Amino acid sequence: MVMLLACCVARLMAQPAAGQAAHDAEGLHDRELVVAVNRDSPRCAYQNEQGELVGFDVDIVRAVAEASGLKVRFVTGVWSELRAALERGEIDMIAGMLYSDHRAEKVLFSKPFLQVHYGAFVRRGKSLITSFDELEGRRIVVERASLMHDRLRNMGFAGQIIVVASEPEALRRVAAGEGDIAIIPLLIGRMLIAQESLAGMRSDIPALIDTQLCIACPPNRTHLQAHLNEGLAAIRHDGRYDAIYDKWFGVLDPRPRPIPAYMRAALWVSGVVALLLVAMMCWSWSLRRQVRSRTEALEQELARRREIERRLRGSEARFRLVIEHACDGFYVIEPGGRMLEVNAQACRATGYSRDELLGMT
Repeated sequence: MVMLLACCVARLMAQPAAGQAAHDAEGLHDRELVVAVNRDSPRCAYQNEQGELVGFDVDIVRAVAEASGLKVRFVTGVWSELRAALERGEIDMIAGMLYSDHRAEKVLFSKPFLQVHYGAFVRRGKSLITSFDELEGRRIVVERASLMHDRLRNMGFAGQIIVVASEPEALRRVAAGEGDIAIIPLLIGRMLIAQESLAGMRSDIPALIDTQLCIACPPNRTHLQAHLNEGLAAIRHDGRYDAIYDKWFGVLDPRPRPIPAYMRAALWVSGVVALLLVAMMCWSWSLRRQVRSRTEALEQELARRREIERRLRGSEARFRLVIEHACDGFYVIEPGGRMLEVNAQACRATGYSRDELLGMT
């Protein structure tokens, strides 16, 4: 009985400990995490003149680690070896790895942090490649164990592939005539053509395929994956991601920026004011049109009345002329008996003047 009770107590005490271990089973905050980067990846990860490891991928991981409270240490190597080491769990993460469903079966990916456009670079005088169907019969140079290497093998191009250690080397090989096509990221290809004066290569290359760049970690490292996603969300929110992007790619590939809240508010207010101004202009135009219409109607009415008066005056003048030259006396008498008008014949017949007759009743 005592043994049974002791076992129950031990189990109850072990449950919180097990929960705590599950919460930080990987010991993420107890040691430096080893982050691998491809050592020959311009602007993404490379050693500068001072021997320092720099690049977009490096800065992103450092910012994510800072936001997540993680400590990291970088190592460099050849891509194919780094990928194999990650799948074996010998390193904690790779700073930049392109996502694919096939790769996701062997490693865990963070949320994507960059859209990568791949293109098929060819020498000048050669036709541009716009689809994978046009690769038939061409010598294709790609980085060993890269996403393009995996994809082309799965599509049946294995016999045409020339594998090299890095994507920059793939472009240099084609420039030297050691291949027909180098499939690498457009930004890296265009930058290398400009920096290394590869005048024999075309730079007007269209996108062949779009992919997503992520941070990759070994399988079953779900806690690390969650920390990476939280860190990525944090640096996007506080603006550090935009600053890092502009630092490494802003000149090569400026991105449309989201409109700040104050500018959106100003645009909204400006829109409302513009609508009010348009409404007022429409109302003013309508009012002027009504006034003009009323004015034209009044002018037409005045003209009509003046015409009537003119005709009445003419009619009266003709009537008076007829009366004055009539042979008979003519008298206009109002109902009260007072004379209103007489003609000359009436004056001669009565012997009174016109004024005397008009004064009579």
